[in-house]
Amino acid sequence: MVRSARHFFEDAIKFARNSFASENRWICAGFLLTLLSGTVIRIYYLWHPIRYDEALTRVISYRPIVKVVTDYFAPNNHLLHSILVKCTSRIFGDTLAGIRVPALLAGIVLIILVFVLASALYDRKTALIASVLTAFSSTLVEYSVLARGYTMLLVFFLLTFTLGAYLLRTNNGFAWIMFSIFSALGFYTIPTMLYPLGVVVVWMIISALAGSKKMVNLVSFFKRLFLSLSAAGIVTVLLYLPIIVNGSYKIALDIPESRRLHWGDFFPSLKETAKLTWSMWMRDIPLILAVLFVCFFIVSVFAHRGISDHRIHPIFSVALWLCPVIFVSRVISPLRVRDWLFHVPVFHCGVAAGIVFTLRGLRLSDKKKRIALFLCAIVLIVLLGSFLLHFNGISSSEEGGRCNEAEEIAVFLKGILREGDRILAYCPCDLTIAYYAEKHGIAGEYLYGNVFLGKRLIFAVNRVPIYSQSIESVLAYGGIDYKKVKGSIKLIKRFECTDIYECYLR
Repeated sequence: MVRSARHFFEDAIKFARNSFASENRWICAGFLLTLLSGTVIRIYYLWHPIRYDEALTRVISYRPIVKVVTDYFAPNNHLLHSILVKCTSRIFGDTLAGIRVPALLAGIVLIILVFVLASALYDRKTALIASVLTAFSSTLVEYSVLARGYTMLLVFFLLTFTLGAYLLRTNNGFAWIMFSIFSALGFYTIPTMLYPLGVVVVWMIISALAGSKKMVNLVSFFKRLFLSLSAAGIVTVLLYLPIIVNGSYKIALDIPESRRLHWGDFFPSLKETAKLTWSMWMRDIPLILAVLFVCFFIVSVFAHRGISDHRIHPIFSVALWLCPVIFVSRVISPLRVRDWLFHVPVFHCGVAAGIVFTLRGLRLSDKKKRIALFLCAIVLIVLLGSFLLHFNGISSSEEGGRCNEAEEIAVFLKGILREGDRILAYCPCDLTIAYYAEKHGIAGEYLYGNVFLGKRLIFAVNRVPIYSQSIESVLAYGGIDYKKVKGSIKLIKRFECTDIYECYLR
């Protein structure tokens, strides 16, 4: 095992050295520029208004550590992420940066891992373009600054995928152990690791059966694959054992988007999910550029054997694994398009491979091709960065429950509150307003006191259609009879997406 570990780290060091070799310095320079600019754009969005899911993550992480790891009272409790948020919020304080640091660091690491994966699947030229696409993907930037566990899940997915490509050539024992550990950590972050890990495992199996230019002994490979997955499964069960014993995992299974659909509902839901997923992938990208990206991806599929040492394109493993899983489980919802977020880096690798293959076909000298590719990377950085900032889809995204004016509402409420008042709101306004209310010194009595002991009720109604809120629904949420207070209801302030009303309870 020590020998395997030594070989593994020697290969990693060799890869790093080759990346900085004289013939690859222009690629290295382009990648460092990409990493720096991708980090800057993420830090730029780090302080955008808190979302509902993030505020719930904050509530979870402020519970005792025993409660965090044993109580799955909300599917929002991405366990490993919640533990890290608990640590970083103690280091950086109860701030947006404090709760977003784990997701931010994972989002930055994501750029590096896409470069490494694309290098393993194709070459460093492809890796450069793929890293640019990842660095300036509107969706990936958004999830890099949302205090959720999805970028961490992507990190573990890319680590297992990269290790899978490495293991097809080496069958290294230490790498198999790392494969198990990263798989288990992915599951401990979010159980939906089942989807991306399944894609990786299927790709490894069909790649091994199809053979490659450098292939290990099949019997030994499949034996170690079985042992590695078994070990990952055992570790995952042990990590989730407290939650399994107390039965709190059932909450995640009872939410509407986790339920098995009837066939009559399944196909409309599948169609809507596919539509929203595509919109998410291509957000802040003009249609003509989106079409070009799809064309380059298709080129990578048909030209795959000529541009990769691995004979199987990842898209085939996606189809072979996800299609049966989705149709057998019939668990799919437009509310959970983020479950398919792991496709985005794979898509970027394919698009980059198609671009590089197309450039290779040009009648240019090697030097001019290198210059053309470097310029292509620079142009993509400028274009995608400009589109991201201009269209600003992150600010208008409803992912995670948006209430951008929550701080304005909190400041307004602080100026009008008086003794005996109570504040009422629900998703996405309740936790977001509460977060800023605490920051501005509004006493907890107004936020969490018994509504029926109050005299005046101030309540928020979000006008965004997807939340389907109304005066009646918000009052019903607080247990207030609309008919009894109807005569005293008065609109006192209108914000961008939220109306503030008051009524008298007695």
